[in-house]
Amino acid sequence: MNINQLKSKQLLRLFVPIFLETFFLMLAGMLDTLMLSKVSDEAVGAVGTANTYIGMFFILFGVMSSGLIAVMTQYIGLNKKGVAFQARQIAIIINGVIGVALSLFFGFGADWLINTLGVAELIKPMTILYLRIVGAGCIFDALIPVFSCYLRAFDKSKYSLIAAFSGNVINFIFNIFAVFVFHTDVFGVAIGTVVGKAVTIILCLIFGKIKINGLQYTERQSRKQLIKDIVRVGFPAALETTIYSIALGVVTVFLGMMDNTGYAATVKTYATQVTNFPYCVVFALAQANVIIVGWNIGRGDIKKCYKDTRIAAIIAIIFDVLLELILALISPWLFRLFTDNADLIKLVQYALFIDIALELGRATNVVYGQTLKSTGDSIFPAVIAIIFNASITIGGAYLFGIVLKLNAIGVFIALAADECVRAIFMSIRWRQGKWEKKIIVKHEEKYNEVAS
Repeated sequence: MNINQLKSKQLLRLFVPIFLETFFLMLAGMLDTLMLSKVSDEAVGAVGTANTYIGMFFILFGVMSSGLIAVMTQYIGLNKKGVAFQARQIAIIINGVIGVALSLFFGFGADWLINTLGVAELIKPMTILYLRIVGAGCIFDALIPVFSCYLRAFDKSKYSLIAAFSGNVINFIFNIFAVFVFHTDVFGVAIGTVVGKAVTIILCLIFGKIKINGLQYTERQSRKQLIKDIVRVGFPAALETTIYSIALGVVTVFLGMMDNTGYAATVKTYATQVTNFPYCVVFALAQANVIIVGWNIGRGDIKKCYKDTRIAAIIAIIFDVLLELILALISPWLFRLFTDNADLIKLVQYALFIDIALELGRATNVVYGQTLKSTGDSIFPAVIAIIFNASITIGGAYLFGIVLKLNAIGVFIALAADECVRAIFMSIRWRQGKWEKKIIVKHEEKYNEVAS
């Protein structure tokens, strides 16, 4: 791959496989929800609740993956691919240790966790069962981001797509048999999820060896320096995501307080499954832009970083808002695939209309925020997250959802307000250009030669 020969089409070329990979992941979650809806609405609420709590702990993996993509792309742009491979090896060891620890925690502590955090009694047994099985397999979740980042950074995104797609096909097949043949319901769906992830990581490992073979690149950097760079970017980025996940966890507790049937949690789960589709467009654009910016930073082409990021943000906003509007309009027909409960469908549609504002803010926030973190300027987004996730997401969800008794609708109002406010701060920070002083490879002497 010759970075200097990459043209303006690189955003589209990177976006398509990343989008399809993310899309298939989202589709798999929606198909899981569709199949479980044939069992009961309570099963849907249980799995959605369990996944929320699992996500709270999986943020630990983000310390490596967030910092890893920044380090690898900037060193690849600097034409030091061996250092990028070395960074991957370090991330495998660290994430592997964390993954094993969390697998043991979920495998043996699911009951304690759910009883401590609080879940509606009607869905508690299914939530614990799903959490124990899927959480025990989180070693795969620890390693998949590392190998996926590695393939993307070396411009091999299509192979990451093939791995994710194959894993999701296996998951889907398992789920069909679990729900419609063996009637193992939540248990079977959980097993299928773990098996699908195992297939994904195996294929990523194979593709990385065949298509890149990082051992051929001899450049190396001080391990201490690499770990420092990865953690400097990854820790604040993971902290930001942790704060957001904790806020969502508190919101999930609020949803459980709104009724003892899990109805409010089910509304949020159904709506979230649909809003995941607009989000995967934004996420893919942001990830594609992060890779491009990393390459350009390594080359010293700072001006192009501003131009590419602005284009990515505009495209993300347009697609995200339009797609969410369409989904909100067709939701009365769409959700008949999931449930016959007319009141539930109406509430989900209200949530989706509110989510249009949420997506406007999220598109801006994700593109600018992710790009800031990838350059090395990851402390600012974390500080903003701490302030507004606590005050707007948690405070707003309590005010609108419980005090004003708007339930799940109130939660979506709070989430939309949080995304929009943080988006303003992210876009201003990017345009100020303070991130230029925080790039990772600037300590390299060669950086000045490349930049000149």
